[in-house]
Amino acid sequence: MSGRPGAIPGAWPSLRAAAPMPLRLATTLAALVGVAGAVLARVAIPGPELATRVAVIVTAAAVCSFWAGWVPRLLLLRIDGMEGCIPGIARAAHRALAVAAVATVLLPAALLAVAGAEPGLALAALVAAAAAAMLLAMLPAWIWLAACFLPLAAMLLHVVVVRLPLVSNLQVDAGRLFQLPWLSAVAAGLLVLASWRWTAVVRGQARPGRGLWSMPTVLANRSGAWGSAWMVESAGQLPEWFWPSGQTAGAGPDNAVRTIRVLLGTPFAPLTRRQWLFQWGVGGIALVAVALHLMPGGQGHGSTGAVSGFMKGFVEGGLAGGVLGGAGVLIGMFGTRLDRMVRRRSGELSELALLPGLDRSAATTSLLRAVVGTPVKSLLAGTVILLAFMAGAGVDTSGLAWTAAACAGIGLLTAQVCLRPLAGLPMLCWWGYLQLGFALLLVLATTGLAVNGRSSEPILAGLLAALWMPVLLASGLQVAQAWRRIRARPHPFVQD
Repeated sequence: MSGRPGAIPGAWPSLRAAAPMPLRLATTLAALVGVAGAVLARVAIPGPELATRVAVIVTAAAVCSFWAGWVPRLLLLRIDGMEGCIPGIARAAHRALAVAAVATVLLPAALLAVAGAEPGLALAALVAAAAAAMLLAMLPAWIWLAACFLPLAAMLLHVVVVRLPLVSNLQVDAGRLFQLPWLSAVAAGLLVLASWRWTAVVRGQARPGRGLWSMPTVLANRSGAWGSAWMVESAGQLPEWFWPSGQTAGAGPDNAVRTIRVLLGTPFAPLTRRQWLFQWGVGGIALVAVALHLMPGGQGHGSTGAVSGFMKGFVEGGLAGGVLGGAGVLIGMFGTRLDRMVRRRSGELSELALLPGLDRSAATTSLLRAVVGTPVKSLLAGTVILLAFMAGAGVDTSGLAWTAAACAGIGLLTAQVCLRPLAGLPMLCWWGYLQLGFALLLVLATTGLAVNGRSSEPILAGLLAALWMPVLLASGLQVAQAWRRIRARPHPFVQD
């Protein structure tokens, strides 16, 4: 900030003050990875037109990550300046917004134009990406929950639409959206909506009586936490159907495992019958919708229309992405809960030592059963259903085997992030985050190749084996280390 009284802060100090360091690092790293991917695509992909188009798309994704995480927090600076009657801060937020637009939209668009892209097309794509990311950050937080069900809604709609005679063979040219007139219209519309939403939030954000999920996302998450940490942090305000609180029935001195599960809270808490049916019912509907596309001879395989062809790829990619998302939730949700209980000063884990009838051996056994039982049951049930579904959809034996191997890797990673906090270790060390990210990418690649029938190719099978072995070895070593530390403790609930 400038030292002169009344001076307007500069753009960089305003951007730096708007977001905490972890969020700045995460968004910057994501943007740099996207830029590196764009450069790689431009160099490695044969054919200048395709390479340039992929470079534009990847750069737009990098811009989107920056404008979804860091830039929207300038809105907080704008609101604080208005509420504190400090117009200089409010004007600094607008100045920083303009500088961010020049640095992350105009400059990359110019570089893409130098690399061979059409200037107007590159600019429109990056403007659309930035405006869309900004708009999503300013929409109510429940929009993000609703967006989780958009792929399912699209598949269910397609199941109905492709059976209509006039639509089943409809030819849709998805490439038209990447033409300048269409993309410019989309970019202009998103820019207008983002500007309108910015003004609406600034003028109406102080209305009382609004819950967490009806507030704009950037206001609902002022701390800047992201991912599963924010979900656990705001779990008390999550909808019951999305983050069920479970039940206390059956807990007591006669059932130590169930008592520990209740005290550990969501997601370890035992569910009621209604909560259990809802959680598995959504997954069942999704599997039925996907099955209608992947079954041999079904609309996804037999139709020649561009809509069905696009949806077939969408569903196959969605299945791989669904496995990836399930893995991320399973690993992050359980591990984050335990990590927060152990590491924070007011954590409840030490209080479990006061439970009656739990000596050292009984406490260790009961704790491990309570912690491991729920994710193991979820993983086994999900794996059996997934394999049965893929077998019915015509996936070959090699694809089923590799999918089972990926699920086993997910289980080992889940054990790693659950046992390490109980052993007094951080959920993940610094290189553990790299391992986890790499493993999730492997899960996505393995499932995608299995669904597409390419996992049986010798080169790809050998590559998958070579990539999975170090990941599983690292997880196995960390699980063994955590297990030894847990067994060596005088009492599992008494932390270091």
